Amino acid sequence: MTRLASFALLSACCVLTVRAADLSVVGAGGSGKESLSLADLRASGEAGQLFALTLKADLERSGWFTIGSGRYETIRAAGAAQGGGDALRTQVEVTWPKGRFAWTESTRTRDEARWQAHRLSDEIVRRVLGKTGMAAT
Repeated sequence: MTRLASFALLSACCVLTVRAADLSVVGAGGSGKESLSLADLRASGEAGQLFALTLKADLERSGWFTIGSGRYETIRAAGAAQGGGDALRTQVEVTWPKGRFAWTESTRTRDEARWQAHRLSDEIVRRVLGKTGMAAT
């Protein structure tokens, strides 16, 4: 009986050791995130502020970007998000070493301003990294 218990314990240890060996560390030596600056994105009005804050939160939550101060980032979003009341007009240009794109849209409600930020975040992820964003889903 003691031999059987010892054999069972030894077998369990071997199985657990083999399972632990399947783990791999990804991104060792760096964060693996792209640096992005929103320092040149001017937001005015309540809807503009909501747009800018939502965009920043979405980009951070995506896990692909770190938002920096604007001095050394490789990706830049510059332009304006102007809001009056609930209406919003955005003109944003996103640039990175391999390309650029322009984003121009208008909205009429506060919810649309938030939705516009979600869509722009996903578009930045798609165009800059070639990945699928999840903010607008």
